[in-house]
Amino acid sequence: MKLFFFTLVLLALGQKTFADAMITSIQGTVQVLHVLKDSKDNSANKVLFEGQKYLSEKAKVGAKVQAGDVVMSNSDSKAKLIFEHGDLFVVGSGSALTIPQSQGGKDKESTILYGNLRAVINKDGPLSGLKIRTPSAVAGIRGTDFFVSFNSTSSQTELKVLRGEVNVQPETKGPTPSTPIPSETPTRLAEVTVKTGEVVQIAVMAKADTPTADTHSGLTSTVKTFSVSDFNEVTSESTVHNSDSNAGLSADMLSAVKEAEHLAVLNVIQDVTRYNGAAGKKMAEANITSIEEANQFATHELAAKVGALEEPVAKKSVASSDATSWGQWFSLMAETLDTSSFASGVSSNSSITPGFAGGASYTIRLGDSWKLKSGLGLVYNSFNLQQSTATGSNTGAYSSMYAAVPLDFEFSASEKYRILLGATPMAKLFSSLNSSASGTLAAQPAFTTEPGVTFAPDIGFGFGEKHWSYYFLDQPQVILNTGANGAPATKLNIISFRAEYDY
Repeated sequence: MKLFFFTLVLLALGQKTFADAMITSIQGTVQVLHVLKDSKDNSANKVLFEGQKYLSEKAKVGAKVQAGDVVMSNSDSKAKLIFEHGDLFVVGSGSALTIPQSQGGKDKESTILYGNLRAVINKDGPLSGLKIRTPSAVAGIRGTDFFVSFNSTSSQTELKVLRGEVNVQPETKGPTPSTPIPSETPTRLAEVTVKTGEVVQIAVMAKADTPTADTHSGLTSTVKTFSVSDFNEVTSESTVHNSDSNAGLSADMLSAVKEAEHLAVLNVIQDVTRYNGAAGKKMAEANITSIEEANQFATHELAAKVGALEEPVAKKSVASSDATSWGQWFSLMAETLDTSSFASGVSSNSSITPGFAGGASYTIRLGDSWKLKSGLGLVYNSFNLQQSTATGSNTGAYSSMYAAVPLDFEFSASEKYRILLGATPMAKLFSSLNSSASGTLAAQPAFTTEPGVTFAPDIGFGFGEKHWSYYFLDQPQVILNTGANGAPATKLNIISFRAEYDY
């Protein structure tokens, strides 16, 4: 029933125009070149690109792009675009392409000038029938999940089909390659159908390899099956880690971005269901919330189907774009001081004291649900002591700084919720006890021994979204120092709130 409802929603939305798309995620720096509608416009940001005038602006999350606009990404940048009906474009690193537009009032075309594109096109939507053009090839899209790239140095177009079929043929006015194309078993190409799990490479051959003249002279194609490197490239290039801050977006714009992402997820689920009903049902029941998850799930399904990857490798390559990551962590601690082992008459005038911690974090992904989290940081503690007798009193302000190395195992109970178990070894860097006495009591409430290393057990519950994770931790019985005869003199029970950011 749920999947049926998804299908009805997508079919209804599929009647909209194909022109506009929303940028929902940006990694790095991406530019948008808007079609110049007024030739007399003298704006300072007017640029000439590929012989045409545009207005250039930096891409932002929530911004719209229209038919004929050009999206350009730097070598370390990517962008995710979602059309109003749920179709998806992921513009890969070092790429430039045009937003689909009508040609001659009939055909819909998008041109990849250089770089790569991952797209999911609904067979029943308005972009069905789209043509993807590169300088050396033209691909006809009826409804499919595909990845296409163009190498301007070799003039080679490569098309990878993850679902469905794509008809591709050479661009008869293709460019001359700047370097010769090595050809293993080149085939002069009129048109070829690329099926699920296949890769085709189309290139302009070097002059010496050019066959006798015919309609498509000088072009070759090589068809092969998906390999490990193919899957890894598709997964890496179609995963966008949003580096554009959403802080300035209005509540309505944030809602619109989330709605577009949700619609794209439904679109992927419907497309997967069309070709593999069992996989589509599994996706619909998996509570997938992001397009990255949906695309990675679909890629993994294909990997298993074509047998190009062994199961452990497939999980590693599609479950996350990186096996390890660096980040930062910060903790605000509420410390309850246990004075039960203090010397006679010694107490604290503040039962709950604050503490602070922070540093670098390092995460190793051990599988779909487990992570090993470590890092390095500093922990600061401070509290007051006092000692009173009938003949006088003594007060002391104690503070200490520790170097901490959190070492925790995280279990993802679901997509958002986590459980954390481990310990934080802490090495003392310095401590001080400044005291003042009155009356006849001269001895400060001192500690006879302060250990160089102590351990704080970590027991916590957390939740997360995108790059951020938040944990509520209980660290019971942290012994900071000892008193007479080696007995614990200062014990803390720490309740902390830890925030962690993964790059």
